[in-house]
Amino acid sequence: MHSLPSSSLPTTPVRESISALIPELEHLRIREDNLNTLVADLASEEFLLPDWREPVFPDETVPTTSREDVLDFLFVGNTINFQFRDYKTGEKFAAEYDGIEWNGAFGMWACLKRKFDKDPSILAGDTLSSLSQTDVERLFSSSNDIEIPMLDERHEILTQVGDRLVADYEGRFTNLIETARPRLFADGEGIVERLVDDFPFRDSSTVTLPGNQSHEVHFWKRAQLALGMAYGRFQDTETFRLEDPLDFTIFVDYNLPNVLRGLGILEYSDRLAQLVDSRTIMEAGQREEVEIRAATVAVADILLERLNERRASPIYAPHLDYKLFSMRDEVSTPVHLTRTTAY
Repeated sequence: MHSLPSSSLPTTPVRESISALIPELEHLRIREDNLNTLVADLASEEFLLPDWREPVFPDETVPTTSREDVLDFLFVGNTINFQFRDYKTGEKFAAEYDGIEWNGAFGMWACLKRKFDKDPSILAGDTLSSLSQTDVERLFSSSNDIEIPMLDERHEILTQVGDRLVADYEGRFTNLIETARPRLFADGEGIVERLVDDFPFRDSSTVTLPGNQSHEVHFWKRAQLALGMAYGRFQDTETFRLEDPLDFTIFVDYNLPNVLRGLGILEYSDRLAQLVDSRTIMEAGQREEVEIRAATVAVADILLERLNERRASPIYAPHLDYKLFSMRDEVSTPVHLTRTTAY
């Protein structure tokens, strides 16, 4: 069993669900000595918040593009923001935009921006709901002959999203933002809650706790990332307000757990280390995979709390997420592999 200090961070559905699992970790442990070392190392560093203004994102300063277009773009893109590596070849999906090749998630954004430039209605519910499989194949044409993974799932998600936007939000994600409370979580009326309840953003797994108790663990990575990107782009403006940025948890994926493992903060059991190091694909929701992600969120919350104790102005999980992601090349351990639409 592993216990962590109690936290003063706000209680959210994500944090509450994860906190029940942390004392019951079976496949890894959290090294608080190395965690404290990382706090000391990062205490004096600058924490940047990405503003997502690369060329593959719309620019609201262009006369033909509105701030609402940017928000719709970020939310539509995050419905399909997952799985960009071909596990057979190890290669990442790549696509060209404006003469530059972008890979991974940015390759996906490049494809969506190419389409948006030609047809801005790609962000509208009625267009999304009518996309055919061939339309989606053309949308994600690559520059390196690697088909984007999970194409069928992306097609299904985009059409489902379109149907729901038309049915409940007059075809646009911005209408969801305007009708929800300007919070991540608000007793069901927060933006994250609306996303996971109404759209294919749900990212939860069920584990068994002592006493054979079934327990659901929530991560809601892509839903939080959609808001995190909007927050980074429009923070402190009326275009997109958030009253509870401290409620963010990090956007846990493949890279962040690996950074914490490489820094010696997450210590894998022999079995888990063998699974990851042999590049064995773990099932989504497999106990080991859930523990990796849950422990990463728990560690990041401790980092966030302890770093803010040393800072004059607070940072939030999106700042820490970007800092840890930027450290991914400093470790040599391999990422875990899971075929999933969650991240």
